Amino acid sequence: FSACLGGSEMCKRDSTPAARQAGVRAGMRRGGAAAIAPEVELLARDPVAEADTLQGAALALLQYTPEVALADADTVLLNVGASLLFFRGPRALHRRVAATLAALDLRVSLGMAPTAAGAWLLAHRGGRRPPRRVLTPRTLARRLDALPVALLPQARPRLDWLNDIGCHTLADLRALPRAGLQRRSAPDLLQALDAAYGQSPELHRWIEPPPRFERRIELMEYLEHTDAVLAVARRLAEQLGGWLTARQLAVRRVLLRLDHERGRHARPPTELELALAQPVWQAPQILNLLREKLGRLTLEAPVIAVTLLAPDTTEQPAASTTLFPEPGGTAADHARLLDL
Repeated sequence: FSACLGGSEMCKRDSTPAARQAGVRAGMRRGGAAAIAPEVELLARDPVAEADTLQGAALALLQYTPEVALADADTVLLNVGASLLFFRGPRALHRRVAATLAALDLRVSLGMAPTAAGAWLLAHRGGRRPPRRVLTPRTLARRLDALPVALLPQARPRLDWLNDIGCHTLADLRALPRAGLQRRSAPDLLQALDAAYGQSPELHRWIEPPPRFERRIELMEYLEHTDAVLAVARRLAEQLGGWLTARQLAVRRVLLRLDHERGRHARPPTELELALAQPVWQAPQILNLLREKLGRLTLEAPVIAVTLLAPDTTEQPAASTTLFPEPGGTAADHARLLDL
């Protein structure tokens, strides 16, 4: 039972399933959450850990495209235009990305659109089953027009004024005279609006995968069973798979390090080395090997942190030449994509 608190003593992140079942929701203040669910442990947010988690997600998603960027509001952007056909279309790719993020134990909202800002807005819209995948600019404009203007972060400082003049949707906002809107608001409002509709270019700083892979996950509670360790190792395997794909490498040796309690009862780390007969580079392959190794391990002490290293890599034996083709393609390719 746990929920995270922000600097204003408000639940900023969604809680664990048990805490949600007890009634804790994002936006609650400490007193309210404690009153309705006194058994829930309220935890302070850890910005460093949150940033590291987001970086880990970005690394894992490199297996789908080399163009991955971190953005504000806990957002990871993927340019998948050149990858859609390789992954058998937008629906299949959407499922693959969702499965990868689920393997990382992340609860996310996904959006897909011709623009990054448009995808962000679709991901953040409400509703039980809203349409969040759009492939054409015309359909995107229609979907965006119906969204509330409050969904656009740059509009929120002037939301009272916009509501007073009857501007409630993005379509209403687009209908306002641009010169007048520019005088009454900050320049970034029109810039954000144009970017969402594809009327101005979007610039992103794509992440660069580090030259070597070493990722560590600090645990909030002790792990005493290898099944629990495997769940953490799965997250690291997804990140390693993305890193290997982006670097076009395969791994010949993997090292899994399990840290134990520090202090008076400190024990040296448990290290599991996987020497592979054939180089591998996909997360499921790596996870299967880790599962076999952990299945034969008996933990002699609780685990407080898990680290995965790839000390021995080589070029992929049969590196794909079509995974990240140059953007574009033939008209037939585009038609086939829209049929998927």
